Parts: sequence; C-alpha cells; structure tokens
Amino acid sequence: MPRNVPFSAADIVKIWRLKAQNVKVSDIAKQMKRSRSGIYEILSKDANPIVKKRSGRPRKTSQRQDREILRAVSTQKKSIREISSTLAFPISRSTVHRGIQSSKFHRYRRMRRTPMLKLYHRKARVLWAKKCRHFEAKRYS
Repeated sequence: MPRNVPFSAADIVKIWRLKAQNVKVSDIAKQMKRSRSGIYEILSKDANPIVKKRSGRPRKTSQRQDREILRAVSTQKKSIREISSTLAFPISRSTVHRGIQSSKFHRYRRMRRTPMLKLYHRKARVLWAKKCRHFEAKRYS
C-alpha cells in the first residue's frame, strides 16, 4: 500500500479485532499489507481517544458572542467600528473583523446604500442623455 494512506474506520476495527484474538502485530501488518509502525500507532491509541484540551491562547469571544457579531453584521448597515461599539461586551475592531472573516457565510463589505444599476437601467440613462443633449438652458431656468 502507498505511504501515508490513512487507516479507514473498517481497517481500525479489523486491527483491534485481530489484536483481541491474540494475533501478533507483525502478522496483522502482513495480513493488512501495512507497516508494523502503523499498526502499533493504532494500537497505542485508546479505543475511545480522549479529546485533548486546546493549547495556546484562549478565545476572546464565546460562540454565543460570535453569533451576536454575525447577526449584527447581517442585519445592519454599519462599519466594524460601529458594530464593536454597539455590542454589549467590550471587543476590539480587529476581533470583530476576524470573527466575520472566519465565517463561511459572511464576508465583510459595507452594505451599499443603493442597489447597483442593471444593464437596462444604464441603457435607459444613455438614451435619455442622447435625447436631452441639446437642452436649451433658457427654457429650463
């Protein structure tokens, strides 16, 4: 088998079943056509591995606060500075921006005040300009 191919769930179950039948690791490796070190790695892990605590700096915002930030972004026409000042908890602008960028569904872009012109709007404006290009200033002043 090629190198660095991860073990499937079925392979892991098969390894544990063979080990429960007191089959040697070298025999399991031959039967599975995998390396002994790979088999040892699977067997060295517990059947139900414990989730380790995250290392590193703790999060500044909770999941609830992240949802509150995303709700404020999606419903209001505000800048990041305005959003960070209106939230009920103290938070920096960069943290708000980072929270928005990490979302799958939102990308920060300030909402437009007016909708963009469609192609037929632009054509109508050009026709109007051509029609009215010879206006007399006296007539309309």
